[in-house]
Amino acid sequence: MKAENLIALAIEAMGHAYVPYSGYKVGAALLCADGTVYQGCNIENAAYGPTNCAERTAIFKAVYDGHRDFTAIAVCGGKDGVITGSFPPCGVCRQVMRDGLPIMGCCQWMAGAIQYDVMMCQILCIIIFCDMVHNYMEESELFMILVSSCLLGNNVKYSGGNNGHELLMKYRQYLTAVCPECLGELPIPRPPAELQGGDGYAVLAGRAKVCNKEDLDVTGHFLQGAKLALDMAQKHSVKIAILKANSPSCGNVQIYSGRFDGEKIPGAGVAAALLMENGIKVYSEQEIDEDLLKRLIAEDRG
Repeated sequence: MKAENLIALAIEAMGHAYVPYSGYKVGAALLCADGTVYQGCNIENAAYGPTNCAERTAIFKAVYDGHRDFTAIAVCGGKDGVITGSFPPCGVCRQVMRDGLPIMGCCQWMAGAIQYDVMMCQILCIIIFCDMVHNYMEESELFMILVSSCLLGNNVKYSGGNNGHELLMKYRQYLTAVCPECLGELPIPRPPAELQGGDGYAVLAGRAKVCNKEDLDVTGHFLQGAKLALDMAQKHSVKIAILKANSPSCGNVQIYSGRFDGEKIPGAGVAAALLMENGIKVYSEQEIDEDLLKRLIAEDRG
């Protein structure tokens, strides 16, 4: 798994934070040695002591499920969910990661950790490597086929659930998760949204808009997310994306009608339209079988 992928999962985890007192949302993504990723968020309590940090939430979830070997953890956060900078874990979390748990006692801190500029925007995240003897960041392992994060089993869809796709999840180590709506700083969960007055191309041209079921105009969020997804793709010379069918962001041939009646109409979502406008081939999960996916991965590894 590449750094940007782990960071994206940490960003997504921020949407689940329970922070009624500080408003400061933090997300973490813990990479296990077997490739499993556990996400965590901070959970506040009026009595400061019982508050749980995102790092510990992710670690404790992984330990409960039986994991004992960890490779890296990404952490990011910001006031009201707007990421403004990077920061190290608190002392309690450091204690947990260093020697609070015997299973992590052999983990080594990388001095000063590492800061990454994500997707050519000013979103910074701390990456901490637990074991320096691995190829986590080797260039040969950078796979740049973009896939809607929900299809990889990540709980980022509007309902707070996912659209896990068995085939794509099987090959997820060769894929990079992206969620344009999370990049657009929309919360999880959130009201469903649909395009009104046209499809994604019309939104990009300023002739249509995106509104949620509460009649709130969220066009700006969708445009922001689409542009950041494109920045990510262009930075890494991405040629292929596999995106969620019918989504207001990711649909490539159909979207919902805009009336919230379940009807579908021809058209592309906002992010899919922008990617296709810039020469990136967009498939939906409905168009992918194992033979095609293997061929796309082989071409990407080139």
